[in-house]
Amino acid sequence: MVRCRPTAVRDRFTETLGVILSGLTSARLNHRRRYYNFDDVPMDLAPYEESGPPFFYAGTPKVAANLGMNVVGQARNLAPDTPTDVFAEYRQIIDERKRDGLPVYAKGDPLVVTTRHVFVAETDEEAFAIGRRAWIRYNENFKTTDLRIEGKSGSHPLVHDCENLERFIGLGTVIVGPPTRSERRCSISSGRPVPSRNYVVSAMQWGDITFEEASRSVDLYADEVMPALRKLGAEFGP
Repeated sequence: MVRCRPTAVRDRFTETLGVILSGLTSARLNHRRRYYNFDDVPMDLAPYEESGPPFFYAGTPKVAANLGMNVVGQARNLAPDTPTDVFAEYRQIIDERKRDGLPVYAKGDPLVVTTRHVFVAETDEEAFAIGRRAWIRYNENFKTTDLRIEGKSGSHPLVHDCENLERFIGLGTVIVGPPTRSERRCSISSGRPVPSRNYVVSAMQWGDITFEEASRSVDLYADEVMPALRKLGAEFGP
């Protein structure tokens, strides 16, 4: 929520979620609260799923669980070394909600989704030159857009050591390199979600990666990396 006071974010989120849920489950939307007002708005398009679509919460597993949602975490907060008890607690809360008859918007086995920042180029030199440049800019953006930082510089964990691209590659949170090397890194990284993290999504344009750079990376990823991963039985999709 851009330009929103940090103290108001949670209230706005809660009310916005209520509007969305009401709109998905009602023929006409009526809502009058602190931030939003809707009077008898026709909901002409119903969700395809009879029980409503699955919901995904981008943030910490416990908050997502308390909302009954699948959790989407960046590589930062769902890193490979995240303690497994965090995810055990997530699934326990989801199971308790189901048992108590509370709403659960995670359909079937709840998904613990983690992102991997991917950039593929013809050579290691090109991939690292562009990847390092983009990774630094991507991290710098947190200082201006993340409400937890509020524009402050320094050694905040979200931006600390952002120039050390190799460290994040070693953690499996960033995948940079030519197709053959990216294939290996993707297969290793996509294998790490099980059993705690069971779905991986690749981010293909981040930081200041240009459209042309991203397009070439996606082409290499689709043409040379993905076929090899399919042979390995890995599920790693954009």
